[in-house]
Amino acid sequence: CTGMLKFTSSDGNSDVAINGVKETDDFPTSGRLFTVSEVEVKTSDMSTPSDLTGLVSFSNKGKIITGYIKQMSLNVAKEKAATYTLIVKEVKS
Repeated sequence: CTGMLKFTSSDGNSDVAINGVKETDDFPTSGRLFTVSEVEVKTSDMSTPSDLTGLVSFSNKGKIITGYIKQMSLNVAKEKAATYTLIVKEVKS
């Protein structure tokens, strides 16, 4: 929701710098990482995404929903639906 992360305060040593960026520096963000929305999906597809920390996409009613896995539930012993809770990055028509 913002294009800039601004420093406000620090507990401890505020002189710390990582790769030349000080803890007290403001810095711009390159784009929105995610939205405030979450969606829960149940699917009979038993395969898991190859990268569990990457983006996952699915189609629903003509919209492509992309997000990050917050939680997933798989039951490999029985053929049950897999359940994913995604933090939504974007929805495209």
